[in-house]
Amino acid sequence: MGKEEGDMDMEIIRNILTQLKHMKFRGRIAPVFYNEPTLDSRLEKIISEMRGMLPRATIFLYTNGSLATADLFETLSAAGVDVFVVSQYEKNVPRDGARILSLMRELSPRTRKKVRYRVLHDVDILSNRGGLVTVTHHQKKKRCFRASTNCVIDFKGNVLLCCDDFTSHYILGNIHKESLEMIWNSKQAREIRKKLRKGIFENEMCRNCVGQ
Repeated sequence: MGKEEGDMDMEIIRNILTQLKHMKFRGRIAPVFYNEPTLDSRLEKIISEMRGMLPRATIFLYTNGSLATADLFETLSAAGVDVFVVSQYEKNVPRDGARILSLMRELSPRTRKKVRYRVLHDVDILSNRGGLVTVTHHQKKKRCFRASTNCVIDFKGNVLLCCDDFTSHYILGNIHKESLEMIWNSKQAREIRKKLRKGIFENEMCRNCVGQ
């Protein structure tokens, strides 16, 4: 099954931010779900609105660094990004690694402190994304707490079970129909999270992810 693609409308983004503001949200928020956020021409505006509505939240920006420039990072830092996470796979480091390290030397000290650069190696223990990808050493779990700590929303406003749900198959609700708080606290969502924490994996995506 393929993934439906699209950009999240600003109306949906503002709906999410408004709800989080009313909750006095102080956690981590990141504009990413299997995408490269720096491709979005609205990114500075989105970050600015996040910061304005959620002054106590921690804004993460996950990027592969392919479009990164010192000017872009400085602009997004000023808009409100707290942490930049630049991830590259080992095979791409000879091509891109030197450029990223050079870019970091161009950044102001304040912005440079926000950048986390990581290289993912084939020997690392990685997620197989619910069985969608093949990795040399994939993580195995007896229990899963990810669904209890992450709230994932796709571009249509669907609240998903997990960030590994690439095709938006396991939908807990939609913020057009219910509030985010109602969806998160629904009996269905709470029961699923409880089972995952106990190591009861009832759907195929979860079983593939944990190595069952």
